Amino acid sequence: MSEHAHGGLPCRPRCSHCGDIIGVFEPLVVSTPDGTREASLAAADPHLAAADDASYHRACSELLAGNGID
Repeated sequence: MSEHAHGGLPCRPRCSHCGDIIGVFEPLVVSTPDGTREASLAAADPHLAAADDASYHRACSELLAGNGID
């Protein structure tokens, strides 16, 4: 989901639907084989942003779920 920038600091994750950066205080929806999880990066566990699972803005996740794509 996120790549590391120079110096080893993680880059901000991007939404798997729209491609925009997911802000630190925005709701982050992570889609895993076990279901979905919602948190903000500010409150999330440190491994959430480093996961390879698809991540979405809440609005993008709701849009996809409304279209039966989620």
